Amino acid sequence: MNENKIALIYDHDDINKGFTDGQIEFYGNMEQDSLHIAYLLDYARSKFPEIPIFQQLTLRHQPEVAAYFLTRLGMIVFLNMTKYDSEHLKKYGKMGMLMLPDQMTPAQIESLKQFVADIQDFDISIHYNLSIDMGMLDAKTIIGLNHETPMELMNLYFERVSEKNRNI
Repeated sequence: MNENKIALIYDHDDINKGFTDGQIEFYGNMEQDSLHIAYLLDYARSKFPEIPIFQQLTLRHQPEVAAYFLTRLGMIVFLNMTKYDSEHLKKYGKMGMLMLPDQMTPAQIESLKQFVADIQDFDISIHYNLSIDMGMLDAKTIIGLNHETPMELMNLYFERVSEKNRNI
């Protein structure tokens, strides 16, 4: 993940678009000075030209907005927010934002667990139950307060989701 700005985990097979359920795709080069939103829009417009919202979003939008619409398509989106110059890396470490769709397939969950195991040196935030309310992105968020690992945060997410489902 150190070389890429974005990771996507697919939720279904689509031979025409070239992806399968649980497949992890990396996108965007950390070496280049492009914005996350630029990579997200490039990706979304090339894979989903038939979806009008991706044509309407611009570079002025926050990357989380474009990622939100990808989660509506069922994808898991990870944004690598790390600044890899030695000063920032030493001071802040590796950081990322994980945005989850409302439903995940078993293959997607397995790939997510493997992905999270691979980024154990990151401090991440997990955003789920995503919605847009009055033009603002809203979400439930899990953030580590005591240097929890990404896997510990994922386990907390799965506990919260299973508790919610038990209460229904």
